[in-house]
Amino acid sequence: MPVEPADFHKTTEHLQRCLQEKDSNYRALQTTYDEEQREARRLVAEIAAQKKETQRVKEQAEGLLRDAAAELEDVRRERDEAQRAQTEVQAALFASQGDAKAAETALCDLLAEHVALQQQYQTLQAQLAAAPEKVKAKPEPISPKIDSRPPRFDGKAPLRIQSPEHSNFQSRLVLPPSPRPTVSPTIPPAPPSHLSREARERRLYVDFMQALPSPSTHLPWDENKPVGGENTMKLLDPKNWSPSHPRQFLYLPKRTVWCTPERIHALAFGPTHAVSEKPDSRNPWERSSTMTRRIGKDYDLFMIGEDGSDPDRFYYVGIYRVLSLRDVHEPGSVIPTDVSLNAILRGMRLKGPQSTSDHLRLTDIFPDGLPRTECFGLQCVGFDWTLWRELRAQYVADHPTAGIAPAYAARDAALGGKQKHGWTAEGLWRDKGQVAGNANPYDARGGGGGRSDGGWAGMKRKLSVEEMAPRGEEERKRRGRW
Repeated sequence: MPVEPADFHKTTEHLQRCLQEKDSNYRALQTTYDEEQREARRLVAEIAAQKKETQRVKEQAEGLLRDAAAELEDVRRERDEAQRAQTEVQAALFASQGDAKAAETALCDLLAEHVALQQQYQTLQAQLAAAPEKVKAKPEPISPKIDSRPPRFDGKAPLRIQSPEHSNFQSRLVLPPSPRPTVSPTIPPAPPSHLSREARERRLYVDFMQALPSPSTHLPWDENKPVGGENTMKLLDPKNWSPSHPRQFLYLPKRTVWCTPERIHALAFGPTHAVSEKPDSRNPWERSSTMTRRIGKDYDLFMIGEDGSDPDRFYYVGIYRVLSLRDVHEPGSVIPTDVSLNAILRGMRLKGPQSTSDHLRLTDIFPDGLPRTECFGLQCVGFDWTLWRELRAQYVADHPTAGIAPAYAARDAALGGKQKHGWTAEGLWRDKGQVAGNANPYDARGGGGGRSDGGWAGMKRKLSVEEMAPRGEEERKRRGRW
């Protein structure tokens, strides 16, 4: 069908208008796309800048953290150095306080010595002033009978007097005899002023205790034998202590001091104050009553031997009565040098001298940091033989070689085993004879050979401590020791 020219013309115009519209839309879209591209590039640039800023901030923060860590380490180091310096200052303070206390004691001793020297000087001046009058005085004429008598002189006498065995007699010829000290049964006389304060106080205590009577049934220390060793704490456990026993036990390690070498009466030291069992900020301290509540009561006393490090030397020493010595000397003296500081601090419920906090608490009540003590008397009033035999028998049963003398223990090893001898629980030395065929290596007469009297069976047994007690008492009375 043929197309009319008019229709073709209309169609062409319509298509041209559509193309123009599409071209306009394309150009608008192209413009929008270009703007979006520019915005995208701008955002990418901003993101890159933000990343750079973030990295810079991160690096700066890391640097600040490193600096802060270094500063913290420096602060910790300075704190440790300050703590060490504080410890050194405290140690120096403690040492200076001890030196100051020692200097104060030395000054008191020097002042006392100065006063004594002044008195001696005044006495010598008085004697010097009176000397011219004595020189001017006319001496009495010597009797002519004495002048006419021929002198008698033995040349050997001075030599005998000057010999070493007569040194005591020679000293009595040169020096005037010192007056015999008198001891009061209640308050002893004041000790010499030239002694230190601690020595003067100790002299008062010892003189008072020496005036007390001694029991007649006391076991001498050199004849005593241990009753405990590594089982000491088990032995002194209140749960294991017999409920039927008439007395409680008393054990004050490193706080007891013997009064005399005979070891009859003793002194016990305890702290004057202790940390309160119910601490209160206003009153953290209280008067120690550990020993004061025992005054006037009797106890079975236990002690360690000469060497406190030996666990096998734990002794029962007798029945002792706790006495108050406040009438002899007032309490509150500094801890004596022969008493353990750790033992006193434990009595005060403190840990020990190494604890800084405890030392600071101690300086609250004692500015010099030295604990004060009170002395108590331990008077020996008897000896429980039954208790001693029971403890001794148990100890010998737990330690079979405890009752064998060292020489006989060596002989047992030489003879190839334990022989039938040793200390019994009653303190007897038993020896039932030597094994047949074995020579006696301790026979001084035979040089290691056998003995005609049957070897060891001929030895006399050692008397028991009960049998020795009356003989020992008679011997002491004979020697003037009682």
